[in-house]
Amino acid sequence: MSHRTSALSFAIFATECQRLAKLWGLNEWDIRLRHSNLPDALAVCEPRAVSRIGVIRLSKTWGDDCPTPAALKAAARHEMAHMVTGELISLGRARYVTDDEMTAAIEMTAQRLERLLPK
Repeated sequence: MSHRTSALSFAIFATECQRLAKLWGLNEWDIRLRHSNLPDALAVCEPRAVSRIGVIRLSKTWGDDCPTPAALKAAARHEMAHMVTGELISLGRARYVTDDEMTAAIEMTAQRLERLLPK
């Protein structure tokens, strides 16, 4: 049986993404949330370091998985974890990256993780 995500499902997912962005200090990113048809994933994260835009998409179909509130929040947490390393993901996929750009991305990620990880 194929399950679909509803507008309420998307609201739960989006609210959790927004909560985590604030909690994890991802204020330098313009995170855009979308409800899309994704044939091969429950959700995806597409960070773009140069423009500082991260697009996170929740799939409208979930196959055999039921989109419960807990499952939607877990998916949001997973995609937001990708945003924590957004600079590295984006620069790693870039064709040309300078040493300074990569060093800055590594340092930004390390500083963010320092804020998030327990002491």
